[in-house]
Amino acid sequence: MIETQIYNPGVSFALSSSAGSGKTFALTTRLIAMLLGDVKPSEILVVTFTNLAANDIRRKLFERIFSLRIGNVKEAE
Repeated sequence: MIETQIYNPGVSFALSSSAGSGKTFALTTRLIAMLLGDVKPSEILVVTFTNLAANDIRRKLFERIFSLRIGNVKEAE
């Protein structure tokens, strides 16, 4: 059930887990799915507790989008 929620942009949820468990990967995957769908960037809100975490999410999202754009699917995973 949790996995279905993570990848369903129509469902809101909170994700809490230990370090290194894949939270940022799940979040960036969801964001990419939303952007590839009919969701506008201005309609997305991502909240985190620190600027460090926000910058990490932003960096990883841009890296994955860039990898997808140049066709390097393996690197984007």
